[in-house]
Amino acid sequence: MRKAVVKDGKVINVILAPEGFTLPDCELITLADNSLVDQRWTYEKGEFIKPPEPEPEPEPIPEPKKSDLELRIEALEAELSKLSTAKTEG
Repeated sequence: MRKAVVKDGKVINVILAPEGFTLPDCELITLADNSLVDQRWTYEKGEFIKPPEPEPEPEPIPEPKKSDLELRIEALEAELSKLSTAKTEG
């Protein structure tokens, strides 16, 4: 039988154990075959409590795309910089 090993209100393991099997300082709770209980769950007042769902990952903020005009301005500024450097060197 599948059993949840519970200690201090937390499921610390899920094991296969025969009826009558015990562990010191733990409570063994028989699980249904289709139970989803695992080590993330807790156990209070005779009920298993599902862990909270993880926070969804935030979607990355896309970098703003440069317009054609901005790209052309950058290209012109690069050319001007090259001309200025050539003029001072020559």
